[in-house]
Amino acid sequence: MLIASQNLPFLRITKRIRGNWRELREQQIPQNIDLLIAVNWIHGISPEELIRNFKETLKVKSIKFLFVDSLLKPWQGAYKHDFRFLEETGYRLLKRFNDGGENLREFLIFEKISY
Repeated sequence: MLIASQNLPFLRITKRIRGNWRELREQQIPQNIDLLIAVNWIHGISPEELIRNFKETLKVKSIKFLFVDSLLKPWQGAYKHDFRFLEETGYRLLKRFNDGGENLREFLIFEKISY
């Protein structure tokens, strides 16, 4: 699931998109997005496909914060993603924290350096 929010202080969700990356790029949502949450569904996407989809989306949408998760111990059919590629697209890692108990994944928050 992708969630795009326009009001970071209160995280009021103005548009919820269920589906794929193309829908995020093509739907009538604002050009500037404060927060994009991509959690709990990207593990089945190959690293190459994930990188391509992020980069294509970031070409058409200006996103201030990205909130993603990465598996620490991938299960069969799942991928562990390395999000360092976001640093090449103008983002910096703002915060990294674990899942709070299961120790199966970590959460990462990236911030666009110049928004």
